[in-house]
Amino acid sequence: RTMKSLCSILIACFGLLSCGSTDEVHYYYSEWQFSGKEKAVLKKAQSLKHLELSHYRESVLPNEVIPKAINIERLKVKAFQEKGRLITTESPLEIDYQKLSELSKLKSLTLSGFRFDEFPTEFAKIESLEFLSIEISGMSSFPTDLSSFSKLEFLDLGMSDFESLPEKILLPNSLKYLSMANCKLKNIPSDVFEGSNLETVIINNREGY
Repeated sequence: RTMKSLCSILIACFGLLSCGSTDEVHYYYSEWQFSGKEKAVLKKAQSLKHLELSHYRESVLPNEVIPKAINIERLKVKAFQEKGRLITTESPLEIDYQKLSELSKLKSLTLSGFRFDEFPTEFAKIESLEFLSIEISGMSSFPTDLSSFSKLEFLDLGMSDFESLPEKILLPNSLKYLSMANCKLKNIPSDVFEGSNLETVIINNREGY
């Protein structure tokens, strides 16, 4: 246990490491730009399970690199922060959904601070996905049909810009938790979640709404 804790600390500070007895490999990268050096490392990261990129400045997900990590289970990418505050990127994030769908073990995906003009239903191609968080996205409308996400249990659309919910939303039977914290919601149909298996719904508006 001590060895695993030490490995986690070293990895968080210096990047990708391989530590004998540990059964989980992390890669945490916090810098202005995801450079060729880091991409070269990831191409060889067959055992990588957890990848986190912060202060990510590019508008293109490293599509050619991430699928090389075939055992990845958790992926988190955060946009560049200004004075500790995430700001939505001006250009929509370009994603090769077909390549991402090749990650057959990916269970958790978090994207923070990247613009999406509409909800990316293409993420449903990741059949193993259980946790999806898209924060500060600039989305102005809530998706009407999420039924194609066969295993999704947790959905977080915090800090989105939609002001109302559709009269009817098709949700997957697997979905238990839905968060719309700090959105601009003014109108919520009374029976919008009728027939769903939701156990927890978080709704609170940004200050001033």
